[in-house]
Amino acid sequence: MIRVLAKVFSFAIGWAILTGLHAQAPVTAVLPNGREIHPEGNWIPLAPYPFALAVRPDYAEIAVPSIGFPFALNVIDEPQTSNPKVRRFPTGHENDPSIEVHAGLSYSPDGNLLYVATGDSGKIRAYRTSDWNAAGEVSLDGSVGETDFGDSFAATLVVSADGKTLYALDQGNWRIVIIDATTWQKIGSVSTGSYPFGLALSPDGDRLYVTNSGLFEYSTIRGASEKNPLKTGLHFPPF
Repeated sequence: MIRVLAKVFSFAIGWAILTGLHAQAPVTAVLPNGREIHPEGNWIPLAPYPFALAVRPDYAEIAVPSIGFPFALNVIDEPQTSNPKVRRFPTGHENDPSIEVHAGLSYSPDGNLLYVATGDSGKIRAYRTSDWNAAGEVSLDGSVGETDFGDSFAATLVVSADGKTLYALDQGNWRIVIIDATTWQKIGSVSTGSYPFGLALSPDGDRLYVTNSGLFEYSTIRGASEKNPLKTGLHFPPF
């Protein structure tokens, strides 16, 4: 199984060091109300709409998915220094169909792999951080137990402390998909609440926390009246 994946995903990302994107300090800004802000540290330009970040365990690298145009994967080397290096793919202003990102990505505990949630294609893909060759991928679609799933949307993921298990969030089917990181096999599926959005794994790995941002089931509000909605309706958002 691993040999087949390595053969299929033998390409490498065409990274380039973007010399024009360098840390800038100090950077200031004026808010609409006229107040000035003076952030500490460096300001590092990225592709449009960076949505999340993952820090490599040795703190020497940060990966950031951008979901603007183009969809891009940014990697910042030595982010804590005064001269960090920014790598981005694609390097231009056009989308590359082979680069798929969304709101989540995570390094393996040893920092040798970067796992990326691909969004609409419903996959989890891994890249080797040594050469940025793709190391494998798994689709969240398909059977888990006796249930078939389709139209998966891979939003984000977390990795267990031992690096053996991936927990991927499928927003298309409101569930968590549990993946064996060694064999790339789906080994479980757990339903969540409405529109799951974020994940956090406890340090001991015994509990996975899921935030849900949607409300798609509604109940009748006792005493509510169309004739007097201001006094009989809710006085707070119903979500």
